[in-house]
Amino acid sequence: MNTFIKLTPLRVLMLGLVITLSVSCKDDDVVEPDPKYTTQDFVGSWIAETLVHTSNSDPEKTIDMVEIGGEVRVTVLDHGGSRTWVELGTYSDEWDAQMILIDDNTFRSVPIEEERGVSTFSFEFDGEDLILTNKDDNFDFTLMGEEAESTTAVGRFVRH
Repeated sequence: MNTFIKLTPLRVLMLGLVITLSVSCKDDDVVEPDPKYTTQDFVGSWIAETLVHTSNSDPEKTIDMVEIGGEVRVTVLDHGGSRTWVELGTYSDEWDAQMILIDDNTFRSVPIEEERGVSTFSFEFDGEDLILTNKDDNFDFTLMGEEAESTTAVGRFVRH
């Protein structure tokens, strides 16, 4: 005995929908969401409006490098390479690094000079300003070349 199912337009549509859903729901079709930020969001020249160091052992001990006459500038290139300049009194330093984004609010700065060590920053954009936080920084609060204390540094950078 032959049984035929009459294919009405509704049944054809439902069959097509079932096939489409079963094909498009495979595990290997998972699409990763676009990251919220890329290195392109950081490209350009930045200058610190504030850069506050807070002692990790004594939160009452703080100093704003910019307020006491310091200057910090960062330039980020298209490929994620960066150069940082720091000047405070007679102290000056500059270095090159590669920026590596980790997630939507963290990046790692890997200096070309290995002895400098890698720094990890959390970041957020406040309008056009960039807020950077490094919880593993160091600063000499005496400004006399004494041993630097472990600090958390929070800086507000504006495009220059």
